[in-house]
Amino acid sequence: MGNILKLQNLKNLELFTFHDIPESLNIRDLSVFIKKYKDVEIEVSFNENIFNNYKNQLDALIDEIIESEVPGHLIIYGGQDEKKLEIMKSCSKSDFEEDIDDV
Repeated sequence: MGNILKLQNLKNLELFTFHDIPESLNIRDLSVFIKKYKDVEIEVSFNENIFNNYKNQLDALIDEIIESEVPGHLIIYGGQDEKKLEIMKSCSKSDFEEDIDDV
C-alpha cells in the first residue's frame, strides 16, 4: 500500500478493489489512501486469518469512514459489526456487496 501511495498517475482511478488481504497491510497507509482518494470507490476485504488487535484497528478506520459520510468506501472482514457493514454497504456505489455475502 505504501508503494501505491507513491504513484503519481492515479488521477483517473475510479475503482480500487483489494481482496483476501493479510494483516500485514499497514492500516495507516490504507487510511491515508482512503482519505487521499475520496472520489474513488474503494473496496477492501481481508482474509480470515487476522487477529483481534488488527480487527480493532480496522474498526477504528471503519468508524472514521462512517463518520466522514463519504460514499463508496467498504472494508470487510469476518466477524465485523454487521450494523457498520450494512452502513458501508448502503453507501457503496457498486455491486461488490453481492460478492461478499459469504463473509
